[in-house]
Amino acid sequence: MTILASQHNNRAPSRAGMFVRTAITRFKTVAFNRRLRGLVFWCVLGVAVGASTAKAAVDALDPALESILKGNLSWVTTAPLKFPIIAEEGTTHLAYKNPAVVMAKGGWHIFASRKCYVAGKVRHSMVYLGLPDWNHPEQAKVVPLFTDEAYTSAPAIFYYTPHQKWYLFYGRKDPAINAEGPAFSTLDDIDRPETITPPVMCFPSVPESLPKKKGVRWLDFTVIGDGKKMYLFFTDDSGHFMRSSTSLDKFPLGWEPPVVVMKQPTSVIFEASCTFRLKNSPIYLTIIEAIEPKTGFRFFTSFVADQLDGEWRLINGDATNPFAGRNNVRAADGAAPWSPHISHGEMLCASQDESMVLDPANMIFLYQGWDGKSRVPGVPLGNFNGYHEIPWDLALLKVSATKLE
Repeated sequence: MTILASQHNNRAPSRAGMFVRTAITRFKTVAFNRRLRGLVFWCVLGVAVGASTAKAAVDALDPALESILKGNLSWVTTAPLKFPIIAEEGTTHLAYKNPAVVMAKGGWHIFASRKCYVAGKVRHSMVYLGLPDWNHPEQAKVVPLFTDEAYTSAPAIFYYTPHQKWYLFYGRKDPAINAEGPAFSTLDDIDRPETITPPVMCFPSVPESLPKKKGVRWLDFTVIGDGKKMYLFFTDDSGHFMRSSTSLDKFPLGWEPPVVVMKQPTSVIFEASCTFRLKNSPIYLTIIEAIEPKTGFRFFTSFVADQLDGEWRLINGDATNPFAGRNNVRAADGAAPWSPHISHGEMLCASQDESMVLDPANMIFLYQGWDGKSRVPGVPLGNFNGYHEIPWDLALLKVSATKLE
């Protein structure tokens, strides 16, 4: 994406000007003077300014941050990471997918969904994968979690500083109301995933404020805090990006009725959102999985905002110019990527706590991919063209010149 200059170089709409003046106060941590802070913010959020002033403001940005805000990233992918498979009689492994990842205690900790084919149907559970580095995924510690059929998908993991413990959020079907929603568990020691606490639902019932629609109402729950509140973001497979919040003293409960933050076609917003704060910046970044309309290939779009309950502005909005997708991902040798799908995953954060800080200079993305052809022998295809039987693999994307450890 390029930042477009306005044809009206000498003035900006008064409403936009008021918005920018309010937002400038959040830029005190950025090493620019007050006037330049304002110009940078105008560029970041797409408020029209003259071409010369826009260029001067963008030129002052850190190059890595500038690449995100201009939407001109390019990635290199690893080959699929081959993690150990849990051997169980009568069970056919399909995939580890929907990963959440965090660095702690000298190693990487992945919480993901595990899909298996058992007794004629696909079953979901959670799995923990622990490894000291990315060089030998086949040696990862593997622990099955939540093997009951109430677990649905998509963990999110972070260390909540006020409580001095780990929180894991995920989708779960609540037997009490026979409906899916966000749930959480905690861990005191992330090296001991088997000690995870029983699930607690975040909401006592499905909120009335969710869009009225058939099928999936909400899924893929992620959490981030700004030091004042905790925010829960999620999608619904129909183009809605939604938000709830709670106070620090009420967390992990006390969630407000969700609100719709954005509505877009599924070619822009589908599922699997993740929200981060960009390091050394007051800017928040949200990436969301989308679907190419003609091919069905998955990719990620991106949005930025200056506050978590504020307005999000589109940066990468389609498959031809994705945040991450087949059009800006290559193999290490420059060839086409092994997977045309860049699907559900998470960035490797610079922090492990609720602030979810992402370093623009060290961008690595753990994602799920599929070559679009392979299937697991002996497993018949079900609904949605066999979507639930896809043998996803996990792999890493890294921005050029990013060191992988």
